[in-house]
Amino acid sequence: MVPKQIKIILFFFIFIIAMSSFAIAKPVISDVSGDFSHFNFVKIYGENFGEKETPKPIRYDDCEGLTVGSSIADQTEFWTDRASDYSQATISDINQRGVSEKNIRAQNDVYGNPLFFSNNVGFADTGKIFVSFWVRWDWGSNIVEAGDGRYQIKLFRTAVEIEGNGKVIDPDFANFNWWYEDISNKHYITNQRDVGSNTQYFDSGILVDDSWHHMMLQADMGSAGNSDGKWKAWCSKEGFSAAYNLIIQENTLVIGSTDNLMNAVKFDCWLGNLDSGDLDLFLDDIYIDNSWARVEIGSHPNYEDCKHREIQLPKEWSDEQIEIYVNQGGFSSGDDVFLFVVDGSGNISKGFPLNIGDQKEEDLLTPPSNPEVISSE
Repeated sequence: MVPKQIKIILFFFIFIIAMSSFAIAKPVISDVSGDFSHFNFVKIYGENFGEKETPKPIRYDDCEGLTVGSSIADQTEFWTDRASDYSQATISDINQRGVSEKNIRAQNDVYGNPLFFSNNVGFADTGKIFVSFWVRWDWGSNIVEAGDGRYQIKLFRTAVEIEGNGKVIDPDFANFNWWYEDISNKHYITNQRDVGSNTQYFDSGILVDDSWHHMMLQADMGSAGNSDGKWKAWCSKEGFSAAYNLIIQENTLVIGSTDNLMNAVKFDCWLGNLDSGDLDLFLDDIYIDNSWARVEIGSHPNYEDCKHREIQLPKEWSDEQIEIYVNQGGFSSGDDVFLFVVDGSGNISKGFPLNIGDQKEEDLLTPPSNPEVISSE
């Protein structure tokens, strides 16, 4: 006969294990209905998807419905051009990526050129940041020369606020910046809080010119003055040759002594440490949200082993069912892929195997005009 004290201990032990399992329950995908083809809506069934108060992201720019040669800011209410005489970021139809026919292009032949930005995007409402985008650039023939020394590109920031001239109000993340020094590519991300900086480096040499790269940031700002913030940053390898490079930082100070929360986004085409240059920069599929909850497809059943991932576009979201707009991205029709659901805490499901359908041209749905279908404007 088991003593009463041991029974009580066993009960509490089992209770703690059960509660722990419940607390970290990951999303589970059980089925997908609908033709998993680009432009289609499909439903995802399962459990532990969690809640997403606003299913759509704050912003999604695939540029497909915009006019080639026009400014991204002129055609949207979300983005603002930097107040300057520098060249604007315009819609382009060259260097197309996968099924995408249009993107954003910026050219720079001078020192420094902030591009476009948006304030009051909604990060401050939740304290969380999620941004995904694709980037490609060409350094130009007069840049990559032995002995040029140190020069750099600054591409993307989140900050408290962006002023009209492109200046950021700290604290901010100086995200996805890189430089060449003796032709050695060093790519880094800096947490530039208002009490100092904290720089982390990706693997050397993972970024190359004339190649599309996928970059993602997932951050929790934490509370002011406390080391309870955390963030992850991913960057794909050249030609999807290996799994994404990943930087993780937890229990870190993101917001310093003030109560200012980051609530702005800026994209740059900024050349530094060089008097002149010739930078041609392209951006595509910019996805911005204040929730980590999202849906992606990838090339491997384990999320972190994927060499290639594409963000999907949620339309409806509940704990047991999600409806998405399929984004094939750089995958090809007929490719075997794996579907992932990530909940609001960053817990990731196992990959659910799917095959991207090969629809005939006449069967394709008309692509949505950007940004009405996805943007929450």
